[in-house]
Amino acid sequence: MPYYGPMVRLQTDRWRARHGKALEGGPVAIHPDQELAALMLAADLALAGNDGRGASAAADEARRIARDAGLRLREAETHAQTLDAALLVDDRTTARESAEALATFGGAFPSRRFVAEALLGRLLVHETPDWAGLEHLAAETSAATVSRRARALLGDTAVPLDTVDRLVLATVQRRPGWASPEGPQSTWSPAWGLDERHTRIWLPDGAWVEFRSRPMLWKLLLVLTDLGGEHGVEVAKEAVCEAVWAPESYHPLQHDNRLHAAIRQLRVALGEPEPPLRVFTTPTGYRLGTPFRRARAPVATE
Repeated sequence: MPYYGPMVRLQTDRWRARHGKALEGGPVAIHPDQELAALMLAADLALAGNDGRGASAAADEARRIARDAGLRLREAETHAQTLDAALLVDDRTTARESAEALATFGGAFPSRRFVAEALLGRLLVHETPDWAGLEHLAAETSAATVSRRARALLGDTAVPLDTVDRLVLATVQRRPGWASPEGPQSTWSPAWGLDERHTRIWLPDGAWVEFRSRPMLWKLLLVLTDLGGEHGVEVAKEAVCEAVWAPESYHPLQHDNRLHAAIRQLRVALGEPEPPLRVFTTPTGYRLGTPFRRARAPVATE
């Protein structure tokens, strides 16, 4: 009890710190092996207080102790704290270094949790979002922090975030282009989506489909998105033809075969199975499969 009681207390206080709750209070007798946990608690308290510099200092000292003691799991966890501390102050160089360290630990153990945390760290230092990567990480079952942060960035407003999650994501989302995509805004579910900034589509498994070299198919996708989009509303073939091949007026003999061929090419580009999952034929037109998200291109400013 003299050893494990304080350790349980310190771990409980770490959870309370990250959720902005008061600590239990009172002195904790520090066994030499508990100094590390106390420093990690100090780092968590600093993170929850939006003190990136203080959190980094505590995590660095904790990492030194963990390394000297050969506690490699704890050493890896201190890199995760340093990553959060760097993101709070938008120090992307340190954040990138911490993510690479986590990737190394994740491969050495091996640990899916640390690998996932490294992948998210790499994404969060980018100037623009990698929506496909976030979609893939949102489904992660071995790293709860990674999953909930990815889901929140994709627009899930119901995901429970702790204080540190909210502070880190607020810093990231202050960058231009990091607004959540349009689409399901309540509870996350695997979706595909349209990335207007980069002229490409992302799929639920995290894959990208590029459309820069296929302008007609891209225009067709935009039309289906504008007229039906994430709501899965049917778009009449007359409306599709007149939008894609404007200013031509729709005529079935002139446009039906052209439209059927374009839809077929679009399905091939998306790797659609049979029957399709994302571009459906309806009795009088077409509609997009849902869930569907749309990340709009930023509005140009003078």
